[in-house]
This record gives sequence, structure tokens and C-alpha cells, in this order.
Amino acid sequence: MKVLGISGSPTKESNTDVLIRAILEATGAEREFIKLSEIKVGPCIACMKCVYTNECVIKDDFKWLSGRVMEADAIIVGSPTYYGSASAFMKAFIERLYSKRHIKLLMRGKIAATVAVGVAAEKMVAEWMGNALRAGGMEIVGSMTAKGTPCCFMCGPGETCNYTVWNAYSKAILPTVLLIQERKC
Repeated sequence: MKVLGISGSPTKESNTDVLIRAILEATGAEREFIKLSEIKVGPCIACMKCVYTNECVIKDDFKWLSGRVMEADAIIVGSPTYYGSASAFMKAFIERLYSKRHIKLLMRGKIAATVAVGVAAEKMVAEWMGNALRAGGMEIVGSMTAKGTPCCFMCGPGETCNYTVWNAYSKAILPTVLLIQERKC
């Protein structure tokens, strides 16, 4: 059995990458890991030229990548959650898998699992990826979600960031956080 892990995270050695690699290792099967941010796969342009050939005509790395997908018996796809959605890398990849679905349903019989990592909407992103793969004929055998590092703590400003949605140390949120902590005591 050959298992292909595909990460939609652009962050080097991201939480998404770590989880996908751990799952790959746990399979004990022949495995390969591909990071979408290291190759060029653009979005579908809805030209519909793939309908009868099951081959996307866009000239980028998808032709190579789709060959890897077709050689694999199973795939694990993972994405961080950005603004409540999968990364643009993962969206483009899944859109382009549309070319393998027409008429012949070329991915039928393959198994898949999903990994979504973030601070919000991980379950929705994992479900979206699973539904997209299922629509292509794959059987979803597992899904994993995990909390990740908020992007605001990766960029540098951390506690000094004025974007209150992510910053628990923000002057706008801190009184509420302290009040909640006082009530728990």
C-alpha cells in the first residue's frame, strides 16, 4: 500500500505538517509527503477541458501531483484554517482534483483522511475537505482536528498587537479575561 500525505500549510514544519507526517509514519506503509507551498498548483479556471480526458490542461505542477495521487492507494490531506476556511493551497489542489472526477470517477476505491489545524473552524474545514474528496469517489476513513498556533503569535508583535480578535492580552479584551478568571476562583 502507498500513502500520500499532502499539506496545505505554507509554514515551515507547521503543526499540519507534523500531524500528517505522524499519521504517515503510523501507517507503516510506503509513504510520501508533499507540501503544496513548495510546488505550483493554481486554482481551477472552469474551462471544462478535462471533462472527457480527465486531464487538467493548466500548465503547472498539478499534472505531476495528480500522477502521485493516482499512484497512491490512500491520501491524507491537511490544512491550517484561515478565516474559517482551508488554505488557498489546499483549495486550489482540491478544485483541480475535479478533473479526475468526470465520467470515470478515477479516484473511486481510494481511501482518504483529513487533518485540519487552527484556532477556529477546524471541524468545518475537515468536513469540507472530506466532502470534496468523497464527491470524487474516495472513502473517508478518518478525520483529525487540532488547535494550532494563532497567527498573531507567529508574526512577532504578540502582546502589543491591536487586533483584539486574536490577542488575549489586548487592552480591549484583557479586562474581560481577568473578570472571567476572577469568577472561576
